[in-house]
Amino acid sequence: ISGVDLKPLPSNFMDLWNTVDDRWNGYKTFTDKLLASSQTSTATITDKSIKREAVESMASNLIETSDKLVTVLGQQTDKNTQNLLLLQILFAFLIIGILVLILYLVTRMLRPIFALTQATSKVKNGILDVSVKQKGSDELSILSECFNSMIVSIRDHIKRQTELTKQLEAANEELK
Repeated sequence: ISGVDLKPLPSNFMDLWNTVDDRWNGYKTFTDKLLASSQTSTATITDKSIKREAVESMASNLIETSDKLVTVLGQQTDKNTQNLLLLQILFAFLIIGILVLILYLVTRMLRPIFALTQATSKVKNGILDVSVKQKGSDELSILSECFNSMIVSIRDHIKRQTELTKQLEAANEELK
């Protein structure tokens, strides 16, 4: 009726709920009978006070039982809240751990690329005494090996060109 979706109580609360429900039904039945009998008969003051004490006693028992149920439900809610907080802390640590692992893997993958970039910049500036360390047999290791081979070929080519230039200059001097 109120639009609130109530879930059934867990089984460990059913005994308390049944006690509350029984006492409520007994109280309601008793008060309904009292109302019906008070309209039709004239009771004495003593009867009225006995009935009043019975109603108060039943109401007191109903309230006491309801308080027990609410207290137990509150304790369960507190436990659930604590468990939820522990789960949130656990998941926070897991997320941090996963982020650290991802950062480690990304750094491990980017390190060879950074080394190749640095070596390429040195070659661009004319420094040919460069080599890139390689580990494993993945694509980056093959690329590093090819880069090192290319640098050796360039050095050999420049060395050979320098030797040929010197020979050409010497031959040119002889011709003069």
